[in-house]
Amino acid sequence: MFDLQPRKVYTYLDQFDGSEKVGGWYRHHDNFTAIVVPQAGHMVPVFQPYLSMQYVKNFIEKGYLYCETDSNG
Repeated sequence: MFDLQPRKVYTYLDQFDGSEKVGGWYRHHDNFTAIVVPQAGHMVPVFQPYLSMQYVKNFIEKGYLYCETDSNG
């Protein structure tokens, strides 16, 4: 079922200028979420620290990945 889920774009607000940025792509089904992060390789916290912090913050606060720029977020 996971493979049948649509790939969604993860957007966030830039920490410096507040502009909307693409932070990657994700799929979610039941309790599993897979995220593809551009320009990060396998070391996301090293190469994309702000973005990885946003991912963790989403999961802690909401229990799932959501986009800051979504009106329903």
